[in-house]
Amino acid sequence: MSDTTTYLGRYELCQQVGRGGMGEVWLAFDLELKQEVALKFLKETYGKDETEFLKREIKQARMLHHRHILPVYDFHSQADQAAAISMEYAPNGSLGDKVSNGKRVLEAEEIYDWLLQTCKGLSYAHEECGIIHRDIKPSNLMLDSVDKIKIADFGLSARVSNQLDSEAEKVIGSLMTMHYASPQLIFNPGESHHLNDIYALGVTIFVLLTGSYPFKD
Repeated sequence: MSDTTTYLGRYELCQQVGRGGMGEVWLAFDLELKQEVALKFLKETYGKDETEFLKREIKQARMLHHRHILPVYDFHSQADQAAAISMEYAPNGSLGDKVSNGKRVLEAEEIYDWLLQTCKGLSYAHEECGIIHRDIKPSNLMLDSVDKIKIADFGLSARVSNQLDSEAEKVIGSLMTMHYASPQLIFNPGESHHLNDIYALGVTIFVLLTGSYPFKD
């Protein structure tokens, strides 16, 4: 990402609010629509295959419309600036922020409503849209202004029972978060099954309650 204070002449960059495996997330102000958005800037090391894969999957994710799924607006790319994804801004961070660096753990009573909301969002994606997330983890469970869950980052999503080609499998394998990936997904990245998300949600619950992963490296 460049050091300019605007992106594509449309988004005024306010502050960096996150950093992850895919790149940086910035709070920005949409000068055209006059509203805050989140911009996720993709790593400059991403090649053409990875970028095209993400564009295809983000297009698919835009079909999801549920109160517990974070809306994705668009994919932006320009030759002299980093590619970015614009989405709704969740001002209260993520569940991952609450247990970052193992500094604290949450109680079951604290996470009950959040998990129920997550399950509702996933149920909608699985049953009504036939879409599997494939990257459920605490940092992708965002909190809006009233602390309601918004499931974020459907960039690695896929259709149920849709076996991807070998190139797409390579992209999935390079981007997924290993600690939360089911053994089936690790050995067959192109697999699309709702049980992959259920496994990842189980790991997420374990991490939120204990501050550690259920399995060691």
